[in-house]
Amino acid sequence: MLKTSIAALTIAVIGGVASAGNLAEPVIVEPVAVPVVPTTIPFDWTGFYVGGQAAVGSVEANGIDGDVEGYGVHAGYLRDLGSFVIGGEMEYALSTYSDSASTSELDADSLRLKAIAGYDLGQVMPYATVGVGQTELSVSNGRGLVDADETLFGLGVAYAMTDNLRLSAEYLAVEVEIDASAGGGTIDSETFGLRISYGF
Repeated sequence: MLKTSIAALTIAVIGGVASAGNLAEPVIVEPVAVPVVPTTIPFDWTGFYVGGQAAVGSVEANGIDGDVEGYGVHAGYLRDLGSFVIGGEMEYALSTYSDSASTSELDADSLRLKAIAGYDLGQVMPYATVGVGQTELSVSNGRGLVDADETLFGLGVAYAMTDNLRLSAEYLAVEVEIDASAGGGTIDSETFGLRISYGF
């Protein structure tokens, strides 16, 4: 009887130890923070657009520094290829060159053709532009008309405020090459302008 009791007690102790060994510690799952990935709002730049612009800057001609200011209108077409945007634009600009060395001013009446290449960042598009143009130069009293050729390049950034309305800031460097028959020479200008456009 004693042996039976000892055996039963031994089995009970062994069983209790075994049961205690099977008790697993509770698993605490720590919350995992999901990183927020910034997303761009998709925007399709494809289509025709028209608008106006105004610019101010500096000019250098025959070693004389001066100021330039101007305004104009533009019309163009863009094609959105996904990551990249390409297009062309025609721009008409009226500019006035002045310097501190004299009271006279030089007016420039320009028609330009520009190629545009940009990068699609959604509602924002940084871009580069190059182009050529024809300009008619005259003194402020309208006399002494001279035709000249233009070459230009620039950098800008456009922002789509709505589906149709776009605001742009543009840096433009323009070189005006006066024909030798009209006395020759070059006029170099750098301008910073604001543009407002309506897209279709």
